[in-house]
Amino acid sequence: MIVHRHHRRPILDRRALLIGLAVTSFVAAGCGSSSSSTPAATTTTSTTTTTTTTSAATTTAASVSSTPSGTAATAPAPTPASAAPSAPTTTTAPPSGGTLASLQPQIEAILTAALAPNGVKLNAEALPGNSPTGVSVGVRVSGQPDLLVAAGTQVDASAVPFSATAPFAASFNTEMTTLLIGWMMVDDGTLDPKATIDRWLPKFPNAKSITIEMLLDHTDGMVDMNAEASTLALADLRKHWTLAEVLDTLASLPPAAPAGTVGTNFSEGTGGVALAFIMEQVTGKDIAAIYQQRLIGPLGLTSTQLSATVPAGYQFGTFQLNGEVANAAHYDNTSYLSFGLPVWGMSSTLGDQLTLTEAIGAGKVPGLTRSLRADSFTTARVLGGGADGAMRYPATGYPVFGYCPCTTAGANVTPTAIGRRGNSTAAITQWFYFPAKGISVVVHFDDDEVDIDAAQGVAYSVEQVVAATLP
Repeated sequence: MIVHRHHRRPILDRRALLIGLAVTSFVAAGCGSSSSSTPAATTTTSTTTTTTTTSAATTTAASVSSTPSGTAATAPAPTPASAAPSAPTTTTAPPSGGTLASLQPQIEAILTAALAPNGVKLNAEALPGNSPTGVSVGVRVSGQPDLLVAAGTQVDASAVPFSATAPFAASFNTEMTTLLIGWMMVDDGTLDPKATIDRWLPKFPNAKSITIEMLLDHTDGMVDMNAEASTLALADLRKHWTLAEVLDTLASLPPAAPAGTVGTNFSEGTGGVALAFIMEQVTGKDIAAIYQQRLIGPLGLTSTQLSATVPAGYQFGTFQLNGEVANAAHYDNTSYLSFGLPVWGMSSTLGDQLTLTEAIGAGKVPGLTRSLRADSFTTARVLGGGADGAMRYPATGYPVFGYCPCTTAGANVTPTAIGRRGNSTAAITQWFYFPAKGISVVVHFDDDEVDIDAAQGVAYSVEQVVAATLP
């Protein structure tokens, strides 16, 4: 049930990916940034309905049939891969100087093509007949209303259009925000990055060697909680896990690697839960209250929450269970959401995610004093910089990634985009900030079997239309 093919998979080179295209190349890059912004009025649209909200951002341009790329190995140059199938065509963007609202038909065409038969690429494990029923995209550009567009229908409700304003799972991007708050606490002295976790979690293997900084860097070597989540969360769907209960269970399992190990995909989520627990112990507040105080309140994310209970109007998605396609709305989500609350338990909307994206991408997150520039990234591993084993964070300690093509290899790399590619059971949610023009793009699918590279291709196709149109 619970399989997360999220941001740690290698990302593609931007020149070959459109909606549903196969991987064409890999590149290495640094990643990460933090920032804040105030929401602006937005125009929300779907193939059947429209709404409004606000915006403020800019990005780099590219052709509608290009592909995203990201941080993977250590080589900055792309490596050709297998040939990709032909991609759906999209409407040509209007001449430079247009408005976001004028791009609605082009963006709707991209989303509609993604939902068409043989549209967006699915994972190899996808069952016959499994495909997303809905997709939504939000775009923010400084000085213009946000453009929110949705296509398709809600799961098991063919007559109900997929909404561009309803809340949905922010997926594994939740872990990113947990780590972001952790860096805030390091910056203001609440957390000592060199402190070992044995003070709070003495039962964990290697607790005397694992530091707060390792939790922030994904170098703690802890067991992969994803490997255990399916069995544990399915045992009692109504169980409300506390962070202490989750960690007590995981502490009984052997570590994935020695503390401080770099270059291995492990500690999927466990470090984030451990960090959240420690933040609770240090502040005397629960993690939801910490989110509200440190992130949701300061950024004005009025439609965002960290909770094991989904909000009203929540758009569910589909996942695969016991060889069948299942609708998450038919199951009690309490156990799953509470088990990984600080890792995949945040729900949000396109408008709120655009605000968070712009804040991070522009380096203006309230409470983060460390600076972030477009060239803050590195292709080399920097301990204390937030670097993950398989992908690279920036050298300044931000839990986000940089996506190439990049300006150079080594240090001071300027990526094409800054972002995070998250997924969780029944959802894919990705966000990207394109520093060249300050464009923010958020894409959400209601099916976790959508290939994460293909989902990124949808976001890049949207950005390309916007960047080619706006001054």
